[in-house]
Formats: sequence, structure tokens, C-alpha cells
Amino acid sequence: QSVIQVEVEVQVFDMSGKQLAKEKVTVWQSIKRMADTYLRPQQAEQGKSIKLAVPQSQQYQFSAKVLEVKTR
Repeated sequence: QSVIQVEVEVQVFDMSGKQLAKEKVTVWQSIKRMADTYLRPQQAEQGKSIKLAVPQSQQYQFSAKVLEVKTR
């Protein structure tokens, strides 16, 4: 089956574990009824950049969890 959408939840923490940001982001989205935009098995494509506004720090911890993968 081809992938038409991927949604992830990203979280950024400071080094003590305090959550600084949390956001759900669609990192892959095909164009409806355009089969050539679907992500097929064994195919790799660059996803979308994720930018979050967080306080300035020298180091961060980052977590990403795939919430949903829609196929067609």
C-alpha cells in the first residue's frame, strides 16, 4: 500500500527534562488523486522541516513519535 499522510508528535525538553514545546506535525502529505505523489514501498523522500519556538539553550532533548500513517 502507498502512504498518503504521516503525522508525528514532536517534543522538545531542556536538559532537566522540562517540556519546552509539543506539537503535532504532518511530515508527509500526498496530493489527493495524484498517484505519483504517494509514497510507495521501498521509496524514500525528504519530509518537511519541523521548526518549534523554544527558549534559547545550549542543549535540548528531542522526542518524536509517529501518531498516524495513512495508506491507500
